[in-house]
This record gives sequence, C-alpha cells and structure tokens, in this order.
Amino acid sequence: MSKTVDQVYALLPVVHRQRDEEAGEPLKALLSVIAEQIGIVEHDIERLYENWFIETCNDWVVPYLGDLVGYRPAPEIRERGVVDDERPTTQEAVFASRREVANTLRFRRRKGSLALLEFLAGDIAGWPARAVEFYRLVAGTQGVKHRVMSRNNMIDLRRGDELDLLNTPFDVLPHTVDVRRLASRCSPGRYNPTHVGLFVWRVRAYPVGRTEAAAVDTAKGRYRFDAFGHDVPLYTLPIEEPEPTHIADEMNLPVPIRRRALSDRLADYYGAGKSFCIWIDGAKTPVDLKDLVSADLSDWNYSFRKSRPAVVVDPERGRIVFAHPPQTVHVAYHYGFSADVGGGEYDRPMIHVVGKVRTTALNPRPYQVSVGQNLIATLQQWKTNQPTHAVIEIESSGKFDVGVVSLSLGPNQSLHLRAANRARPVIRGAFKVTVDSGSRLMLDGLLIDGTLLVQGGQDTTQAEVLLRHCTLVPGKGQDASPSLTLTRLGKKAVIESSIVGPVLVSQHEVRTEPIHIRVINSIIDAGGDEATAVGAPNHEAAHAVLCIERSTILGQVRAHAIDAAADVIFTGAIHVDRRQRGALRFCYVPAESRTPSRHQCQPDLAEQEAERQLRTKQPTATPEDVAVARRAVRNRMRPSFTSRQHGMASYCQLSASCRSEIVRGAEDEGELGVFHDLHHPQRLANLEGRLNEYIPAGMEAGVILAS
Repeated sequence: MSKTVDQVYALLPVVHRQRDEEAGEPLKALLSVIAEQIGIVEHDIERLYENWFIETCNDWVVPYLGDLVGYRPAPEIRERGVVDDERPTTQEAVFASRREVANTLRFRRRKGSLALLEFLAGDIAGWPARAVEFYRLVAGTQGVKHRVMSRNNMIDLRRGDELDLLNTPFDVLPHTVDVRRLASRCSPGRYNPTHVGLFVWRVRAYPVGRTEAAAVDTAKGRYRFDAFGHDVPLYTLPIEEPEPTHIADEMNLPVPIRRRALSDRLADYYGAGKSFCIWIDGAKTPVDLKDLVSADLSDWNYSFRKSRPAVVVDPERGRIVFAHPPQTVHVAYHYGFSADVGGGEYDRPMIHVVGKVRTTALNPRPYQVSVGQNLIATLQQWKTNQPTHAVIEIESSGKFDVGVVSLSLGPNQSLHLRAANRARPVIRGAFKVTVDSGSRLMLDGLLIDGTLLVQGGQDTTQAEVLLRHCTLVPGKGQDASPSLTLTRLGKKAVIESSIVGPVLVSQHEVRTEPIHIRVINSIIDAGGDEATAVGAPNHEAAHAVLCIERSTILGQVRAHAIDAAADVIFTGAIHVDRRQRGALRFCYVPAESRTPSRHQCQPDLAEQEAERQLRTKQPTATPEDVAVARRAVRNRMRPSFTSRQHGMASYCQLSASCRSEIVRGAEDEGELGVFHDLHHPQRLANLEGRLNEYIPAGMEAGVILAS
C-alpha cells in the first residue's frame, strides 16, 4: 500500500474507517484507485515547478526558456527542427541546447574574450578545445619605442620544447604572414593578424586500470603498455583548468604525451590517478618518480648508468625498458579513441538476461601473477554445474591467458560471459563453443586476442550469438585469419558496438537455411580492401542474410543476401547472390559491386551528377567521355581515413580531407560509418555557425580539427 493511499484514507472520519474494515475495506480499495490519479496530478505539479529551471526542465521546455533570454538556435538546429524520438540519446548532445541556453547570458557578458571560444566548443559541440590568436604568432618588425620582447622574435634553436611544438595547436614560434582565408576548405591559412583559430579534439582519452603489461623481451626488461603488444601512444588525462580565463594547454586536453613534455613535467603525468603509472613485482606502491626518465625507444636501446634512472618510458610509442628486469610489470594508462566501441572502461549499460543466475563474479587478487587461472577455474565450475542460465562476470581489467577453451551449450541453455561495467578484461586464447537448439551465447565487454568458433550440431542449430562492445583483434594483411567463425547456425548472430576481424560462415547451402547476421555500430576489419571481411571458405559467398547499420566494413563482402544496409561504408567490393532481395540505402559501395537495389548511395549519385554536368556542357559527349568523367569522380569519392591501423587513436575515423558526400552522406546528413552516432558534421556546423557571434568585429574565426 503506497503512502499516498494511507494519507487519503487517514482523512476519513474514524467511524467510516471502522465500518470499512468491518466490510472488508472496499472503500480503501476505491481510494487506492483515486490515490493513483492523485499521485499523477502531484507529479505534474512537481514537474511544473521543475520546468521553471533550465537544469531540471523537460526537453520541450528548453526552447521556451531560451526564447525568454533571446537565445537563437544554431543554423544546423534551425534547419533540422525536432530531434528524432526514435534514437534521442545519440542526438541530444548535438541538437539539444540545454547547456548553451543556460550559459547564454554568461556568454554575452564575456563576448570578445578568447577563453569564451573554448567554452563554446564544449557547450555546443561537446569537444575540448584550445583558442589561439594567430596575430601573436605573426613575425613582424616592431617600433623602437614600443617593443615587446616576448613577441615576434627570431626562432631560438636552443629551445627544444618550442621547436617540438612547431605547427601544433601549442605553437609559440613566429611565422611569416599567411594571406589565405582561415575558413578555406582547400588550403586554409592560419598565421594572419585577423585570424582566430579554435583547435578541437574529437578523440577522447580512455582509461585502462591496473593491468599486466605486454612482455616483448623479459630478459632485457622490454615491455609495452598495450595488452595486445601494439605501439600505442599514451594520452594525457585532462585536468580542470584553474580559472575561467585560462587558455587550455597540454595538461587540459586529451593529447598524446610528448617525450620532452614528459621529461620536463614528469610529476604532472606520472603517478596514481594521473595519466599513467607503473608497478613492478607485485608492489602496492608504484615505481618511484625519481627512477623514471623519458627517452626515444624506437630501437629499444638505452644506455643505463650505474645510478638512476632504472626505468625508461617512451610515451609516444608506449614502450618501457627496465635497467633490472622485474618479475612482473603492471601499468595503468590512458589511450585515445573516438567512441565507446570495442569495449573499455566506459559506462556500458548492462542488458537484461532472462532467468539469469549469477554463478560467480571474478575479482582476482590485484597482484596475483597467474590471473588467468581464475577464469579457467570458473569456466570449469560452470561446466560442472551446467546451470540453465548463467552469467560469468569479470570485475577487473586484468589479463587472462586461457589457451584453447572448449564450451558446450545444451538445448535452451544460455551463457553470458561479460565484463563488469567500466572494466576492460583482455583474454588471450581461442574459444570453441558448441551450441544446441535454443541455446544462446553472449559476450559483452571483452577484448579477445584470439578467435571465436561457434558451431552447431550435425544439422542446422537454432541458436543465437551476440557480441556486444567486444574486440576480436583483427589480423594483419590480406591473409588474416577469421576472428569469428559461424558453423551450422540457423537463427541469428548479432555484432553490436564491436571491432572484429574477418567473419567466416560455414553453412550447407542446400540442407540449411541461411543464418541472419546483424551488424550495428561496428567495424569488421579484414586487413585490406581485397581481403574478405564476410564470406565463406575458399572465397565463396557466405550462406547468410546480412543486415548492417552504421558500420564500417574494411574488405569485401560475399553473402547470400543483404536484407538492408544503411549508413555503411564498404571499402571492398560486394558480391550478393540474391540481388532481387533487400536494398542498400545511403551507403558507400565500390563501383565493381554486385548488390541489390541501391538508393542514394555513393559514388552512384556523384557519377550521375558528373554525367549530367558533362552532357549539359557537351551535348555531343561520347560514351568514352562519359566513362572518363565517371571514373574521375569515382576515384575522388573513395573514403579516406585518418588511420586504418587497429590500436591507433584515429582508427577508422574519416579524415579532414574526406569528401563531403561521405561526411554528409547518411540519411540524416551525418557521416557514414561506425562513428555516425557521434554526429561530428552537425557538431562542427553548429560550432562554426556560432563562432562569429562572439569574436570582435573585423576578425575571422575558424574551427581546426586537431584530431
């Protein structure tokens, strides 16, 4: 019985309550229905009060409060109008203007100040930023009576730190004047007395808690921070700026740590709770700050002296060398990436598991060497108990070496192997899972340096496989082995917010129905455009029906059918057997592909427009002329990425030089590919449309992508 019902019931005279109890409380039952409506009315009244304040009001009230203070939406918002209700969480950060409305009056009072531009970038686009007045970096002669010794000097070659920052957002050296416009898309010019640049960072710094470092040569004390053994630059954990007028520097932004910066400000970067930390031999306290030094370890060589230092760190490559090789090395650090994809120590809402029974929670001792044995023992316990529904949760960001793990799911049995929220476990080994009719396998939040094989029985098995926020480390080169192999599965497989290597499907095309594979917000990396990202053995078409949304496929796709594909980048050719079924919408599809019907795809639209313009200029154009024009447009329209190497911060991020037809090629005019839901083009347009309102007259402001 709710408190509201008791309150309403207590308002009745005692005599009526006594009579109601004698009759079996029918009046109280009636009041319980009335009290429910009273609660709804009270809630509405509370919401009316909360709608007076921008911090607590409903989303629909924000424009009305903004109108009271004269707020005008950015051009991108005015053109789009209302946010899509179907996926509001991915667009609220871009199109909901709550923060900017709340700060409208504050921004107006600070109009014309440099630090305000950094606040604009955070409130409008959600990007950390650094504002730069380029007139301070323009070399020029000075009057004898009004000399400023700190400006426009010649370059001092003895100042290595300043030279290290040359042509970066933190540049302090004088440059010759640049007459090009800052807003020019082809060749922007920076160093001009009227230019103000706003450098923004699209890459974020993600943490990695205490975990085992990757050993390269233990005898020589050589290790890498990255658990997969990649050369990954360490990133700065941004700290809050001391005051509103402060201009952001390297310590306030998610930027790679430079060797010289680490050498000069080691105490700012190193230590527990800072950008990175190192522990050896199971110690509870980290390596002493005095024992560390920053150096270039590109060839792994460093000449140690008898005295300190004892540990050398190369932050730009993520390498460590010890003077005296330790038994164990654990590290905590930050790496750069664009979005919450592939697993990591970020907030990851847990999915509901029907009938779940939490069999165990792994929490290995922080300094235990053989951490992987705990996971193996837990899996063995699951094999022994064989519960119908089980959840195995790994609560630490440790490293687990499991070798080859064989699991078997019975009929209608489910196994959910997941990482705890904000945990990043790395598992080295191969999984071989046998499923039966009605069984379900779910992997969530895991980083697996190995392969996953899921196979049914003799005939097709109606089982489900779900990969969510996982990484199956892609191989290298054209002959990369499959990361995920599906054999004799007749129901579906889902890859969501994950990074995987090639997907191999082995199904009998005559006796079995095709498996349904759905890919959402993910990357499938085959290692090259000519390699097979999705297919069957011997380069045959996978007996599968694909449904792909907002993903990047690096490689060729060979499939039985594609039911739907939307906002997807395919870098390799697509070969579909049943082309009468399904459709591709708002995708990039290579010209040599054989697909179902395509709607608003590139480079088809660009080729058609090029042909139309050619025939308008040259009505007598020959087929050869048309073919040349189409080929030229096709070559220009290829997607360009900042990096295609897994492990890099800008992995699969569209480069600044990528064509607008790709950057704005999605159905909602967002970018194609896995990072569609970040809405980078809309953020950029909103920020650019707002900058000129807050700079002095005669100045030109521009947004520069620093990452």
